[in-house]
Amino acid sequence: MTPYGGIYIVANYASKTETYIKNEKEFISELISCLPENIVYYSQSYFYNFNNWLPFYWKGYQQTTRYSFVINDLRHWSIDNVSTNIRNKIKKADQELKIITIDDPSIIYKQIYNVLYNKDIHLSLSLDTFLALDRWLKSEGKRLMLGAVDSQGNIHASIYLLFDLDKTYSLIIGSDISLRQSGAVPFVIYHAIKESSKRASAFDFEGSMLESLFDLFAGFGGTLTPYYRIYKAKNIFWDIAYRIKSYYDKSNR
Repeated sequence: MTPYGGIYIVANYASKTETYIKNEKEFISELISCLPENIVYYSQSYFYNFNNWLPFYWKGYQQTTRYSFVINDLRHWSIDNVSTNIRNKIKKADQELKIITIDDPSIIYKQIYNVLYNKDIHLSLSLDTFLALDRWLKSEGKRLMLGAVDSQGNIHASIYLLFDLDKTYSLIIGSDISLRQSGAVPFVIYHAIKESSKRASAFDFEGSMLESLFDLFAGFGGTLTPYYRIYKAKNIFWDIAYRIKSYYDKSNR
């Protein structure tokens, strides 16, 4: 449930560029030295404002680039930024669906579980862990769940949003696989972005390397944003194991 992690550096804009780069190199090198020397396997995706992985390279780490879509300025975002295909689906869904606030996280969990199960993907997150996470986020006022529901009360699609000081993160998007033709998924995403504009400046789709999601996320007018996954294996055996795991990682987030 944490696509981004790693090192987060707050820039000191009062420093000269060369001074900042030198200090950044030293900070990163010092943090790398804190990792165990005999570590078997390390892999972490870094937040997209981290753009200097050279100290890792010098220590034998490797890197692969992944992508998310980010709407960087919600104040100036509107339905006009949405592709024609996605816009038509939203208009179709608007004829038969409405948006509701959901307070039961197990509804979204069940939907995403069924979606992944249908794609032969194992959901490693347990319901108990998800509910515990939700209780904390709810107590802090940092989550919102929306659903697209029809007149019979069927929830066609749902979305789980997280908030920090200036961004909204689309943590989970679920749907009823038997009701896919209603256009509920783009419909609920559209309303999630609109709702997010009331309390955040940016909307992060939290990325996926799945080709099947590319057109959907790109259709909302966000910026294709790269971020690093940095990794290192103790020996060639673990390196091969990592590559095999990555190849068969169908969620590929």
